[in-house]
Parts: sequence; structure tokens; C-alpha cells
Amino acid sequence: MSTLMTNSTNSTTFGEAFNFSGIDIPLENLAVFGQGTNVQLNPNYVFDKDILKQLLFSLKEGENLLLWGDAGSGKTDLIEQVAARLNREAFIVSFGEETSIRQLIGGFTLSNGETPWRDGALLSAIRVENALIGLDEINMAMPGSVAMLNHLLQKREIIIPETGEIVECAKGVSFLATSNTNMGVDESGLFEGSQNQNAATRSRFAGVHVKYLRPDDEIKLIELAYPGLDEAIPPLGGKSFAELSVQLANALRSAMRDGGLSLPFSVRQIHRFVKASLAFKDVSLAFKFSYWNLLDSVERQAAGDIFKTIFNTEVKD
Repeated sequence: MSTLMTNSTNSTTFGEAFNFSGIDIPLENLAVFGQGTNVQLNPNYVFDKDILKQLLFSLKEGENLLLWGDAGSGKTDLIEQVAARLNREAFIVSFGEETSIRQLIGGFTLSNGETPWRDGALLSAIRVENALIGLDEINMAMPGSVAMLNHLLQKREIIIPETGEIVECAKGVSFLATSNTNMGVDESGLFEGSQNQNAATRSRFAGVHVKYLRPDDEIKLIELAYPGLDEAIPPLGGKSFAELSVQLANALRSAMRDGGLSLPFSVRQIHRFVKASLAFKDVSLAFKFSYWNLLDSVERQAAGDIFKTIFNTEVKD
């Protein structure tokens, strides 16, 4: 069993915990603390204040919350970094077309001639006091899983089919779901396998639309994560490397929304690009490594043109 970490105390303010200067409200007035977290705190994580306000309110009031938005916009990271600051354990339970009830709830296993019960990921998580449970890509959940989820979200319990046992959620358990859609029709057509969840499921959530960070905030994120970046990679055309990286990211994201690209330039991809640029001393090679080589030939041409416009450097195969 891993050792839990403690990052906040009763005297920690909202501003101290979430890096917002001048907001001295005690964090304990806004959210419920846990006894320790299993998430490593990222001190350079940049929060959107409005999204954070809604998320903390949901936790305080016991509301199930859907975080939906573009792929790679940091929805899962948001859950984990909030958990880290509230000393709460986070459990990310993923859904997909192949996710079975057995994987979620558990089942009997064969061991040394015996058949002990083994909890699945979701059942194990609801047993933990003050757990933050991320229902990841809930839009991909199939009907069998959804029926079980509806009962869990409404009654805060899971009924084990094989035994009839009722397992109630531990005290303070919170549910935060993530999705690329708002659980309705995928109007973009980008997310193959996305299910149109019914009103019974959607009505069990409040909702927050999570977008990519505002350019200024994303630039701040890069500058905090990579001190000395400007000295390592000189500005180009009066713009810092962080500014150019965010400009590139948003241009690629726009192209994806317009159907020209199939892969988002996510927050992870930005970090990968910056780290590779620092290591390789070659932004073109770093772009190929972090993004371009993952595209098909038509998309590589489109992405290469965008990169050349911003960095004035051609990407060659």
C-alpha cells in the first residue's frame, strides 16, 4: 500500500492552494479535506478560476459533476490536481466499448483452489472515504454499465449481482465524470464510439465545459514549468518560445475542429514539444517527435504548413 501525502492544512487559504494571489479565504470553508492524497502535487499547474469555483461548489454540495470538452484539454489532470490540494485520494475509472460490469464491480477469482471475491476498479474506489472518483470518458459507456452507474449516482450504492450484497459509498465520496461530449450527440463526428447517453444519466450531473486554457494562462503554464526557457531558446519575431508554442497549439486545435486534423495538440503534447525542443536544440525535429509523426500523410502536410507559418521553419519527412 502506497504512503499518502498531505499537501494542505486547515490554515491553508484558497489562494495558497490554487496559486491565486490575494484570495485569503480558508480552504476548509470551501471544500472537504481528506486524510491524505495518492496524487503528486504539481506546483506549476494553472487553474481556471471559474471552472475551479464550480468544481469546489459541486464537491461541497455533493453534486455529481460532468467535465466535458475537447480531447487533451486536461480534464483528468484537473481532477487529480484538485485531489492533491484537498488531501483526497483520486481514482480514475475508465470507460470504453469493451468495459464490462465485471471490470467495474469485480468478480470471483480462482486462487489455490478457492474462489475469493476481488473488487473491480469502481467498487474498490467507492469504499475509500473522501475519494474523488473520476468516471473517465463516460460518453463511451455502454448500456449495461450506464444502468449500474445510474443506480450508483442516485442511490450511492452498488449492488453486487452475484451475491446481492449492497455496498454503500464511503463517507464523502465524490463523482466527477469526464467526456469529450456533453453526453449528447457527438456533433463534431471526431469521437468514434461516443454514445448518446439518455436523459436519465445526464440529469444526474451538473455540467462544466472545460476548454483549453486561455493563451495567457497556457503561456504562464509553460514559463512556470520551464524556467530559463527564454535563455535556452531565443525569441523569434518578437515572440518568446512559450508564446510561439501556444500559438502553434491553438492553430493546430483550430484545424482539428475544422476537420483538417484528427489528433489534438493537447497539454501533454505542448509539454512534450517544449521538452524535446530543449533537448534536441531543433524545433522542427521536436515537432516531428511530439506530434507530426503521429499523423497521416495528408495531415502531415497541413500541420507542417501551420508549423512553418509560425516558426518559419520547414518540417521535412
